Parts: sequence; C-alpha cells; structure tokens
Amino acid sequence: MLIESLFLPDGHLTVGIAEIKNSKVPRTDELIEIAQTPYKGVIAVQLLNADLVSGVGHLLSAAQNAVNAWKGKYMVSRSLDIEILVYSSAQRQISRAIHIMGVQDGLETVAVVAVGENKEDVCACVELIQEKMGDETEQMFAPSEERLERVAKEFHVTKQEIQSITSSDDLDSRTDALTGCIASRVTIVAFDN
Repeated sequence: MLIESLFLPDGHLTVGIAEIKNSKVPRTDELIEIAQTPYKGVIAVQLLNADLVSGVGHLLSAAQNAVNAWKGKYMVSRSLDIEILVYSSAQRQISRAIHIMGVQDGLETVAVVAVGENKEDVCACVELIQEKMGDETEQMFAPSEERLERVAKEFHVTKQEIQSITSSDDLDSRTDALTGCIASRVTIVAFDN
C-alpha cells in the first residue's frame, strides 16, 4: 500500500493506493458493493481494473486531478469516486471510463484508490478492503512487457512517445515513460472541460 498526500489550496487529503489479489470476490456487483461501503473518515473509494494501470503515478495523477476537479467545482460526475474513475481512464465520458477502467468479473487483481482526511482512516479502509478481497500483490502494478503493451494500446501511447522520454530499452525505464505519458493524458481531461 502506498499512502501519499493530495495537495489542495486550503490543506491536503490523503490517498491510499494498492493492488489487491481478487481471490475472494468473483463478481462485479460484489466488488461495487465493497467500494460503496461507507468507511470512517474516507471520502471516496474506487476499485479499478489493475490490468490497465501503468504504475502508481498513473493513479496518483488521477486522484490529484479528481480532487482538483471536486474542489474546483468542474467535475464531470456527481461524486469523487466516479471522478477518480474518469481521470484514471483519461476519458470525459463516464460510460467509456467504466468500460476501460471499471471492475469486471474475473479480474485477478484490482487497483484500490481511497481518498480521506487522514492517513490512519485511509490505511484502515484499504486494510478492510484487503480483508474482503485478498492479499496485496508483492509489487504494485509490476512492470512486464505484456502490461506495457496492453496499457500503451488502450491509452494510445506510441513507441515514439515512449522513446521521446527515454532512449533506454530497460523495462522499468519504458514503464516509467509510459506512466508519464498517461499522467499527461489524465491531466488533459481537466482541460477538455
């Protein structure tokens, strides 16, 4: 689990991000129920298709941009949890965002994004979700050639874009470059308003 601060003009919020093995919850409706459960001190919980997350920076960017839209009153949706989904998908259409990043039956792992007022409540929330679903993965959003290709294809990131950021053939370097490209696309959603 990663815990970070999201910065606001008048303070900060806390975000928790994890990739959890989906060993106990086979159906989409059960996953949605877990996300919609009220958690003490937590403002929003979103469960996402971890197969299409390039790395932690992808979800940090989505969470920060969603909170900015929420506080700036320019949200696409009516709730912060859906706004996180919208930004993580780099789409303004909610139906398209659900199609891309929404949870579905049979996912091996699920990305968790929880936003709250303090570290303790956010940690407790992610731990409760983990108890319901399964163990955390050993390495969140572990880089692989398959993940890199799948995510690049979904987000329309070309090899040329990745090569413009890194000339390395190293998987980690290319994955970091891909995450940077996606974080840029996530941020652009705010400007498409």
